[in-house]
Amino acid sequence: MSGSRLRVILVKSLYDSNVGATSRAMANMGVEELVLIAPQCEIGEAAQKAAATGQEALRHRRTYASWEDYNQAEPMGLRLAFTARDGRGRDVRDFQETLTSLTADKEYPYIDLVFGPENWGLATEDMDQCHYGVSIPTYGPNPSLNLAQASLLALFIAQNVLKATTGPRRGVLALEDQPGHLPEAVVRSWVETLGFNVEDRSVNVLSVIRRLFLHSVPTRKEVASLQVVLQQSIRKMKEYHSMRELLGLAKDGQSGRPLADLTDLKTPRSTDLNHPQS
Repeated sequence: MSGSRLRVILVKSLYDSNVGATSRAMANMGVEELVLIAPQCEIGEAAQKAAATGQEALRHRRTYASWEDYNQAEPMGLRLAFTARDGRGRDVRDFQETLTSLTADKEYPYIDLVFGPENWGLATEDMDQCHYGVSIPTYGPNPSLNLAQASLLALFIAQNVLKATTGPRRGVLALEDQPGHLPEAVVRSWVETLGFNVEDRSVNVLSVIRRLFLHSVPTRKEVASLQVVLQQSIRKMKEYHSMRELLGLAKDGQSGRPLADLTDLKTPRSTDLNHPQS
């Protein structure tokens, strides 16, 4: 049986009745930790009625104004973001298969199940906070699930996977081997120093880089090492650009374009690599 603790994270929920119904689903599945991030509703009587006999998670919910606040206050867990296969170009995987694979030989202290608002679901910036995007399969013509339905199904699947896991286990991960949080500010600074415009949605480099890092579920120790590497490369690149400015050189020697925008450079042939010119 797994020692992982499940947390349900609701992002920008619109209706407190759905928050209450989610609390009831959590009581059905034996999960107690409910987190609200930037809720768009007041939690009142409708939530209490919908929770019915499952008031515990609702009563002890923790609320944060933003992901930044949550990241500072809560230990990092394995984060799985629930989203529909809606053709938005997202890398979405089957929830049960993904959780089974990730927990085959590891016990994460926390596993976070992240759900978005009822109208459009999780935004890209919310997905970027999570290790993987996952979905729950549906078999009818209507693939849309109510928030409470989705949370109930997800918790049922998660509990089955975690309780059924067999074979050699490493036990609960040591602190340094637990998932670490890589601050977005560090990645953003690194990407911008390379010359990319992180506000350009057509390229979306920042999101792609973050997702590459997150898919490996880096440990705290690995995140600390990665931050050192990124910060060192940022310093070196800034020193390089400062030196070129002192010498009166354009950023690319001719056009003034950032180095990262030089997409017209010739790609070396394999023969060039094997036989470099002297």
